[in-house]
Amino acid sequence: MSSTEQPNLVESKSRTAFQAEIRQKRLRKLMRSFSKDPQQLWFSQWQNPLRQDIPINDPNKYLQDLERPFTGDSSNILFVDKEQQGFLTWSNTVKAYRPPPRTGSVLVWSSDTQPSLQAIRSVINQQWIQKFIILISQEGSKAATASSVDLRLENVIFLKTLFKTFEAEYLESFLNHVDVLILSDDKYQQRAGFEVLAGALRGSKHWPLDTQAKLWEWFTARLPRLFEHIKPDAVVMWDAFLNVQLVERDPRRMQPLVDFILSQKIDFNADSAFTVTKCLTTIGILADGLGTRIESQVSRMIDLYFDNIQTPYAEVRAQIAVNLGVLMAIQWHPRWRTAGELVAACGTNDDPLQIRKAQHLPRIQSFIANFDQWRQERLPPPRVSQSTYDRVGLTLLQWVWGTAHSARASSVFPYVMPLLPEIFKMAELNDSSELQLYSSAVLIVLSTISPPHEYVEPIIDNLIGAVKSSPSWRIRLSVLPVLQVFYFRNLLNLPDTSVQRVMDVLLECLRDENVEVRETAAKTLSGVIRCSQRQSIPLLKDRFTRLARRTKLGKRSEKEQFATAIRTLHSAVLGLCALLDAYPYSVEPWAPEIIETLARYSTDPVPISTSIRKCAARFKQTHQDTWAMDQLAFNEDQAQALSTIVSGTSYYA
Repeated sequence: MSSTEQPNLVESKSRTAFQAEIRQKRLRKLMRSFSKDPQQLWFSQWQNPLRQDIPINDPNKYLQDLERPFTGDSSNILFVDKEQQGFLTWSNTVKAYRPPPRTGSVLVWSSDTQPSLQAIRSVINQQWIQKFIILISQEGSKAATASSVDLRLENVIFLKTLFKTFEAEYLESFLNHVDVLILSDDKYQQRAGFEVLAGALRGSKHWPLDTQAKLWEWFTARLPRLFEHIKPDAVVMWDAFLNVQLVERDPRRMQPLVDFILSQKIDFNADSAFTVTKCLTTIGILADGLGTRIESQVSRMIDLYFDNIQTPYAEVRAQIAVNLGVLMAIQWHPRWRTAGELVAACGTNDDPLQIRKAQHLPRIQSFIANFDQWRQERLPPPRVSQSTYDRVGLTLLQWVWGTAHSARASSVFPYVMPLLPEIFKMAELNDSSELQLYSSAVLIVLSTISPPHEYVEPIIDNLIGAVKSSPSWRIRLSVLPVLQVFYFRNLLNLPDTSVQRVMDVLLECLRDENVEVRETAAKTLSGVIRCSQRQSIPLLKDRFTRLARRTKLGKRSEKEQFATAIRTLHSAVLGLCALLDAYPYSVEPWAPEIIETLARYSTDPVPISTSIRKCAARFKQTHQDTWAMDQLAFNEDQAQALSTIVSGTSYYA
């Protein structure tokens, strides 16, 4: 660390410690001022005088009350900032706050806190505010390598504490600086403006209503110009500013901001992709922050996004996929009255958690109905990404990918089941690397999710069908690992017929024309045997041994017959290797006999000899720690066979 950086680091740590101390002092003053007697203070039983618990006797009425607008004169309105119930079940009460009075402060500081407040006031003046603004407007130590700057939450929290403590006492002085900072072309000054503005808006929660109205009037007058001024290097700050305002805050406290965001008209074919993406990102943050509080708007938004899913900009379509996931998550809420009702429903209701409810399935089916036509109309490279098929397909895959990584992953299967055949076709498209990548990634992530039990067998059937019917070896190669993971995770829900079908398709793939498919099938077979099909080992061992013995390679000059014989013998060898790999850390009674059989073919042409040597090397590696005991299972000929495979046949032997 250079000598110039060290004082800056010490100063930064001191400033952080000072800000934390100010927050702690305010909390202690608040506890003293809100405590009615020393006992409340000692047991932390104090509470805000505006707090009022709402009994939830009728959840529907409670939700309707949350939708009632606040006009400033509604004395019977209660603000609910933190919604911590109503997803699975309802609690008996919820914490709420009454609106503050129009004039007069809610917070009256106790007399014993006045000396420290006066000490702070003696420091905060116009000169201090100007120095503070200059300080937070400076370029940070990591700014040289950062392409964008984010809000510093420690500054936002400090300013929020300041405005909570002294309310609007210093507001005008700060806003005079913010007026210049937020519209500056310097991103560090713009960040400072956002930090002050975020602290002021967040800290005005319990200000007198008239004072709040002045602040929001000031902000609302500048909001359209501010939003228009947001450039790519400042969008991160804007997103962070919105998150600070929207999280755990009743939307009626900031109705002007909510109304402005919802009033944005989006032109999905505008000249600037960034302008469209900025609007979509803003709406997505609003939806994520407010959740079910804007559920009345969700269906309209989802229809709008599905109607414009073919927009020409890739970044816009990616944000549409993100927003679709956020909006559909808002509509997912089982909402049982009590925990007892939920438990009872789990025994009587087919879908107590509503993961099978596919409200928007008709829209997905309408896309599926057009995929065949869109696939035929695909443009040739390099314009293939502009095809309707690629645009719609990639957006749906991105939406499935995002949903599969969320808490409601299992709810995506009602939508995915009709899409699966098309996803397999997308994975075959060699002229679209992005579409091929996402389709393969979606298949992999879906295999790791536990679906509703009624979808297990149809998914296995689709995977088996893709392996058996696809003319592309790449598809078989990509589907086999998916089949393997899905089989392992859902083994207990698979019927015996499906298990047998999986075994049959793996045995069939051992004779595939492509070497990579054969080797992948062998690895999958090894895992299947290890976890579920141990009773099949004697039959499989005899089958592979007989197949190897009756396969004669013939002459190389007979190319077609020679290639067929190589493929057949290789399948038998891979099958025997799969049996050995199924027990990597033990020597089963039949293992030495298999090794002796493999040794007979260790000098055959590639890929037979290569597969045998790799198998023997794995066997030797996994048994080297226990070889003193394991070697007792081998007779002299079998031990020599293993040595021959591992080290090779000596020329002078």
